[in-house]
Amino acid sequence: MIQVIFNGKKMMLEPNTTLKDALTMIENISPPFAVAVNKNFVTQGMHANFLINDGDDIAIITPMQGG
Repeated sequence: MIQVIFNGKKMMLEPNTTLKDALTMIENISPPFAVAVNKNFVTQGMHANFLINDGDDIAIITPMQGG
């Protein structure tokens, strides 16, 4: 198992988990959203091939309205 930080919370994942798989495991995520791993934006087209590593910091960023 590998340990990651997902939106500030520790989470355990299987080795060789892709970002797409990790996002599928998380509930209550609805589009639109963006994802950053270790503060680097990961495009949606890369999610299926982006492997999560031990210690990665994954952040879901949802748009906010304001003025």
